Amino acid sequence: MRLRANMNGFFNVEPTTENRWRAIILFGRNTASFKFALGEALLSAGTASGDLIRLDGLALPYAKAICRHLQNAPKQITTSAGQFLKACVSWNEGMIDGEALRGVTV
Repeated sequence: MRLRANMNGFFNVEPTTENRWRAIILFGRNTASFKFALGEALLSAGTASGDLIRLDGLALPYAKAICRHLQNAPKQITTSAGQFLKACVSWNEGMIDGEALRGVTV
């Protein structure tokens, strides 16, 4: 029961930008390489602190970061590749355009 009390304190933190990023890093799955791409996409958005970044605006920079990574490290996950990673490979091969990649990502 003591562990549960400690976990509640961990989860019940102020929802600051830093704490949200910390949650992504700590709780995001480590079997897939997505954290670096999310960080790169957020940094490339170049918005002021507190600005809203819409999913459709973040999707393509995020997907392109994954696509670049796939060119050097095609193995991303320990399970079979899903629709998103297949779309990234298709984009790398010139089989789909940026709008199609954005759509799959969103």
